[in-house]
Amino acid sequence: MNGMTEEIPQAVVHIRFEGKSQDISVSELDVGQASTDEQIKSAVASFLDVEPAKLENYVIERHENGNYTVRPEAVFGKSKISAKKLTEIFQTLREHPSVW
Repeated sequence: MNGMTEEIPQAVVHIRFEGKSQDISVSELDVGQASTDEQIKSAVASFLDVEPAKLENYVIERHENGNYTVRPEAVFGKSKISAKKLTEIFQTLREHPSVW
């Protein structure tokens, strides 16, 4: 060994709120893989010093690398649809082009 240690990156919560983005470590928010969406939203609301209801229509995306994204629910036209649902729709259309 050469005495060097490999630094392991800290998982972060990427927050998109009121037009601003910021990354906060999961340890600072005291959340992790076992946390529910509501627990993550509550921790983010506390961090932002806003009422939890402000994040009611927000989506929590969980990434394979342990990071999270907290963002407003996507709105397309007059109806709301989550990015996950939209991805599922596009995947179905790719797999079954005859549906078009």
